[in-house]
Amino acid sequence: QYMEALKRTMRLFADVKPILIHKLNEGFSPRANTQQQILALTIFSKFSMHLFEKIDVVFDIIQRLVKSPCQEVRLLVVSILPTFDNKKASDNLLFLALFDSSKIVRAAATEQLAHIKHLDQSKMLPHLLTDPSYAVRRNAISLIANVAPLNPMLFYVPIAVFVQQTIISMLTTSNPSTCQKISTLLPLIAKHLVKFCPAYIPQIVKV
Repeated sequence: QYMEALKRTMRLFADVKPILIHKLNEGFSPRANTQQQILALTIFSKFSMHLFEKIDVVFDIIQRLVKSPCQEVRLLVVSILPTFDNKKASDNLLFLALFDSSKIVRAAATEQLAHIKHLDQSKMLPHLLTDPSYAVRRNAISLIANVAPLNPMLFYVPIAVFVQQTIISMLTTSNPSTCQKISTLLPLIAKHLVKFCPAYIPQIVKV
């Protein structure tokens, strides 16, 4: 039964493949509108391995959409970039995590950076811990904790500063909303970062 279902699925995909290719070409055209781009990126994210022998042939097109004015397009690009095994894809993802105007895109890009290799040489990576968005900071904590042992000279000081500043902010802020946001960082700091700066364990426990 499984094999028969698989055969039917493959026949169905073969029937719709020309339509998918057409929609990809349409959405990746320089003249494409936003909805066409969104559809093309969605198709690519779901079926790229079945439509292309080598997905790198469309990388330049995907890269162009990194600077799309549409947040939904950029979010789709964020989800797709880790599938490309090249430095430009990594650089684009890091750019979106650090500099995108949308905190939603920055948080998503930071989360996707977990799939990228060789981040231990990125001098900009620690800046994710000071992003205005607490969602970005939360995603950055485990990411940087995984990378830090590979390059202690680059990461240990920013980690210690981040932990210290988080504790100070928690103790000194009088804004309940800010306190709530800061409190979401503390369990992650305790789990992932305090091992790099054990001197702050007593303060974390008190907070």
